[in-house]
Amino acid sequence: MSYLRFNHVFFALMGLAFVSAFVLPVRAGDRVRAQVQNLFAPVSWPVNRLAGWVHSLVAGQPLRDDGSPRQPRSSAELLMENQRLRIQVASLSGQLQRIAVLEAERAKLGEVRAFCTPFSVIGPDAGPRQSLLIAGSSLDGLRSDMPVVYTGGIVGRIVSAGVGGARVLLITDRQFKPITAAFARFTTRPDGSPQFERLAAELVLVEGAGDGTMLIRNIPQKKLQEVGIRTDDWVVLSDRDWPILLDGYRLGRVEKIMPSRSPGFMEIRVVPDQSLLSLREVMVMNRERG
Repeated sequence: MSYLRFNHVFFALMGLAFVSAFVLPVRAGDRVRAQVQNLFAPVSWPVNRLAGWVHSLVAGQPLRDDGSPRQPRSSAELLMENQRLRIQVASLSGQLQRIAVLEAERAKLGEVRAFCTPFSVIGPDAGPRQSLLIAGSSLDGLRSDMPVVYTGGIVGRIVSAGVGGARVLLITDRQFKPITAAFARFTTRPDGSPQFERLAAELVLVEGAGDGTMLIRNIPQKKLQEVGIRTDDWVVLSDRDWPILLDGYRLGRVEKIMPSRSPGFMEIRVVPDQSLLSLREVMVMNRERG
């Protein structure tokens, strides 16, 4: 009896397999297969994970030298290459940081930045003049009389430009043409916000002293007292011979107020924001406003 039941079950399963393989549509079989696979998923998933882990331990991860696939290099050669790459990464990181600092400094120029080109300073002129040699030339479009600035204010003008380089005469040089300027300072509004204010309508002439500073000569003492000029006040450009974009640009600050040789008059010593001879980069205003 049991033998008959086994045969019945066996032939029934064989018939079901035949119908599934050759009679039923493929889509119907896929739906059934998916349901069966879901039933075995709790068992098959951990087994597959375990088998993959054991295989990785036994076989290991295959290594490939993409730098030399046909002739794999030794460990010593790879270590040397790794060291060279580390040095390159460190150098590039340093360069990027330096570029970021330079761009942040240049951005302080504001609107003027769009009309300037940066040039490195080679060094001070070897002669007695207060001037700088810059790494720019006539091939870069530089020519005499172009204004030169930095983030702290006015530097000077280009006095010569050739194929071999260019020279910038500083505003602190005695031969630099006197500049018309005004006094100004930052004050505080009633609401607490800062305000840049010019202190006097009457303009003054600023001359280079030849020692890294500038002088404003023969100011009537009474006028000076009326305006209330004091140390650390700004001296700013207000000259029609210079581009209007530079109007209000800083020449320096008042360092000292002292009596003049002429009775009843005073002299003012003005110093730039920093020593102009020590600048490492300057901005030449060599682009015109469109």
